[in-house]
Amino acid sequence: MIVTQLNKTSQIISCAVQNHVTGEQFICSVIYASNYLVDRQTLSADIRATQAAYGHLNMPWIFIGDFNVTLSSQEHSGATDYLPD
Repeated sequence: MIVTQLNKTSQIISCAVQNHVTGEQFICSVIYASNYLVDRQTLSADIRATQAAYGHLNMPWIFIGDFNVTLSSQEHSGATDYLPD
């Protein structure tokens, strides 16, 4: 595999990945989102900027990582702290 860094911010690193045998390529963005909503909004802007900068390459794009968002309070590690008495 040949990995080339495309861009990096405080919450996302995006790379172009190429299989040196087959020539197949894709973009991989690794995410570790902030715990704070206002910072995650910056992440959304960073994702859109990455798409604007590299979308013309017309390659598959995969996101992996931790978005630090839960669907419900029961998924939160401190969920019992938020239950009514």
